[in-house]
Amino acid sequence: MSGSRPTRPPRLPRALLRWMGLRQDRSFLVADLDEEYAAMESVDGTRRARRWYREQVVRSMLPLVHARVRSTRGLPPPRRWTM
Repeated sequence: MSGSRPTRPPRLPRALLRWMGLRQDRSFLVADLDEEYAAMESVDGTRRARRWYREQVVRSMLPLVHARVRSTRGLPPPRRWTM
């Protein structure tokens, strides 16, 4: 897709990600997903990248809410998943 202007990630999913993430993790979560979005958009196009972004946010919702609940109850953060 050379020659086309890069677009911004979808606003609502991005806002949800910022809202759901723990304060100390928010900027990293959004920056990582935005970076992947830009890379995907340049290869696969805007439509595919936007769909991927929305899917990633939906898949992240339960773990992020779980981490937030644990932090409000004074429990240690959940173990990180490793691949």
